Amino acid sequence: MTKYPMMHVQALADYNSEKATGEWIETDRSAEAIQEEIDEILKNSKEPNAEEFIVTEYDNMPDFGEHPDIELLAEVVEIVEDHGSPFLAWFDNCMDRDMDDADEMRSEFEERYRGEYSDAGEYGVEMAEGMFSDCPKDSKIWMYIDYKSIAHDFDLSGGVFVQVGQYDQRFYGIYVFDYTY
Repeated sequence: MTKYPMMHVQALADYNSEKATGEWIETDRSAEAIQEEIDEILKNSKEPNAEEFIVTEYDNMPDFGEHPDIELLAEVVEIVEDHGSPFLAWFDNCMDRDMDDADEMRSEFEERYRGEYSDAGEYGVEMAEGMFSDCPKDSKIWMYIDYKSIAHDFDLSGGVFVQVGQYDQRFYGIYVFDYTY
């Protein structure tokens, strides 16, 4: 992954004529700045009168497909900058694909995201501590709790665990998203 969110853009006419062109564009800018760079790629096309573009690859950002809404893309990149890998994991694995409003995406993500854990058992401990917060820490109940089973029940009831390694090479564990309500 690159340090900055990027997408590879080509003139559709070049892509269709199998001419290897295009450029990587950093997307952590305004929609207008991104569009200006796309317009420059179209202007420099090897095919005359290129009017449409295609995105062939994304790096360090959500995949918006071949013909993204640049305004929405720029707004979502801001969310990626705020939340990083957990948002990418949520976008790829949990997000409703009909969602087309960045504010709604941010709100949904922030409502559902529970954190980053080494494994489901670690999240089970946190859940148990919340459920049994009135029990003294020296109570025998703590000896009998199966934390991984608590996490497993959460998973079966709508919780979502996403492996971190595919989004962040520095940490291997899980991101947890709550869809139980």
